[in-house]
Amino acid sequence: MKNNLFNFTIFFPIFFGLSLNYVFAQYPGMGSFRTQQSQNFINQQTTNNLAILNHSRYIGNQELTYHIQLKDSVFKDFSSLMYYDTITHKSFLIFENKKFRKSDTLHRYEKIYPENTIKVSSPYSFMKFGNSIDVLIDGIPNDTCWVFKVLGGSISLYGKTMDYLSYENSPLYGMGAEIVPSTIVGIQLNDGPILVYNTENLRKFLEGNQDALRFLNKKKYFKAINKYNRDKEKELN
Repeated sequence: MKNNLFNFTIFFPIFFGLSLNYVFAQYPGMGSFRTQQSQNFINQQTTNNLAILNHSRYIGNQELTYHIQLKDSVFKDFSSLMYYDTITHKSFLIFENKKFRKSDTLHRYEKIYPENTIKVSSPYSFMKFGNSIDVLIDGIPNDTCWVFKVLGGSISLYGKTMDYLSYENSPLYGMGAEIVPSTIVGIQLNDGPILVYNTENLRKFLEGNQDALRFLNKKKYFKAINKYNRDKEKELN
């Protein structure tokens, strides 16, 4: 008797649940309701995925047009922010393939990492002395990011993004804007090797220029580099 009662206690809720599910399934409009529920779930997942992408982009990063050549020699032109994968610690771009529905986030939003590419370039416009200058900036793929030359001269800086291209001519420069080391990955003296950007390497490059070193000692890194580059340019002219 106890066994029969135990079996009834276990199987009756299951049977009742299945029966109720069947009844609701046959109820007019229930199929549409379930379809809407599924679509709402998909839409929510899409929103969550895009929110994750938005929170992972570099701070202050601009959406730019990129010309990409993939390892299979396929070319792609598209606009994207520069994102950062906190798990792999790599930069990536997002190619939106509009052949797929927005709900199909797996196929519509394709992550492109540096190791997937042969080369990348981006057109960029900035103002200098009141004139608009258009340039094509190449990015060199490495293990973790694309390296863009963001400041040229005797001392060159290379960054993960191109935000520093018009730094000196931006309003922020006059307000004492400074280099953000987290987005600068390399520093180069003339045609020498690209070294890791840090204070030690910068100090070695500035040797002999006391004014530039004074800026460096005050942690005015951007002003120190620009002072050095201007002085070297004057020497050449």
